[in-house]
Amino acid sequence: MVEECVRTLSGRLGTDQLRVAASTLHLGTASRLWSIALACAAFTGRVPDLGPDRLWWRVPSSGPLDLWLPDLGEVDREPRPALHHTVVLRNLVPWADAVRRAYGVSPHTLRGNAASALIGAHRVLLARAPHPLVPVVPLVRALLDSPPLAGAGAHRATPAGPLAFQRRSCCLYYRVPGAGTCGDCVLDLKEKITLMTTPEPTVVETPGGGTQHVWPLPVDEATLLDLVTTVFTDHWQHIHFGPIIEGAAWEVGAPGAPTAITMNDGYATVDFGAWHFHLCIGEHTASGPDLGRIRRCSRAELYRSIGSDGAPVSWGARLFNGRDEQMMTVLLPNPFLTDRQELLDTPDFTRLAAWDALRDRFLDLAPDPLDRTGKGFRHSG
Repeated sequence: MVEECVRTLSGRLGTDQLRVAASTLHLGTASRLWSIALACAAFTGRVPDLGPDRLWWRVPSSGPLDLWLPDLGEVDREPRPALHHTVVLRNLVPWADAVRRAYGVSPHTLRGNAASALIGAHRVLLARAPHPLVPVVPLVRALLDSPPLAGAGAHRATPAGPLAFQRRSCCLYYRVPGAGTCGDCVLDLKEKITLMTTPEPTVVETPGGGTQHVWPLPVDEATLLDLVTTVFTDHWQHIHFGPIIEGAAWEVGAPGAPTAITMNDGYATVDFGAWHFHLCIGEHTASGPDLGRIRRCSRAELYRSIGSDGAPVSWGARLFNGRDEQMMTVLLPNPFLTDRQELLDTPDFTRLAAWDALRDRFLDLAPDPLDRTGKGFRHSG
C-alpha cells in the first residue's frame, strides 16, 4: 500500500526523490485524518473510531487519498485521549514506521508532519466555525504537548484564536520542482537556497596541524536521539566510539546491537546488556538549570579528516556539551580499515555506506566523489 501510494504521488509531483514523495504522502494522510477526527470532536464532543482495521483507503486518479468508513463507530473516551488514540497511536505511528522503514524519512520529520497537519486542520476549522461546541485550541495544545508530537515545534496563542506554530523540521516539499516552503517551515528562503546550492562544509585546522571538513547538526533532542538511534541500531557492527581528546582516544566496539535505547530526564541511554552509556541530549532538570545547561549537548557535527594529499582519510560524528567539552566521537566505517581496524591492501569504498546514509539523512546531501579519492590510510602523530 505505501509503496504504491508513494510511486503514484512521485509521478504526480514530478520528482524522482521517493523520500520527498513519502514525506508528502505522510503529511497529506495526517491532514485527512486530523480533519475528520478533530471536526467530529469539536462539533459533537465525540470521536469516530478510525482504526486501520475499519478504515478503507483508495488511491484516486487525482487528489488526496480517498477514505471510507463502512460503518460509524465511536472511541469511548474523552475527546483528547480519543483523538490521541485513534489518530496518533492507531494510524500515524504505524504509518510513520512504514514510511521510515521503506524510504528512510527521519522520525523528526514525520513527527513534524503530524503536528503540522494538526495545526492546519484546526486553523481551517476555526476559520469556518470560530465557536464550536468543544473549544479547539486547548484540545490541539494538549495534543501537541503529548508524545510523540511533543517537541515537534513551538506553538503560542494568538489574538485571532488559532495557535501560531513553527515546526522544528522540514517536510522536504520544497524539493518538488516549482514548490516553495510551507508557512510553518523551519527553513526560511535563505536557508532553503543554502541547502540546495551550497553544501560546502566549514574547513577547520586542528591543533595538531590537520584539516577537517565539518557540517553542523541541529541539537534538539529529537534530532540527536534520531542520530544516536540510527548510528547504534543500523551501524553498530562497523563503528568505534568514545571520547577522543588531546592525550586520550577511546575507540570502543559495540558488543552487539543495543538491547534498548531510552530517554529519561534529557539523557539517552544506549544499553548493550552487559554495559551501557548515557548522553545528555535533551532538557535535564534534576540537577538544576545551571548544570542542566552544562551537561546538555550544545554542539553536534558530522566531520571528515583530510590527508596531506587533500583526500579524506576518516569520517565520523561528534557531540559536545555546554562547556564545549567533547562527549563522544563516533568513528564511522573506514574504506582503508577493516572492522578490526586493520589496514586494507586496497580501499573498499562500500564501507562509506554509513557516512553516505548519515549525510543523506541529516544533511540532505548526496554522496561526495571527494570521499572516494583517497589512496590509503596512515595514523598521524
